[in-house]
Amino acid sequence: TAHARVSDQAHALAAGFQCHLPKPIESQDLIQSILQVTAS
Repeated sequence: TAHARVSDQAHALAAGFQCHLPKPIESQDLIQSILQVTAS
């Protein structure tokens, strides 16, 4: 499954994930997420 529902994102963030990228992943979204996570 894609785990793309809002509740899936909320569960991931509550579990300690720094971001949530549902499938299909757009390359620009992936790059942006990597930049955000590595900047902190």
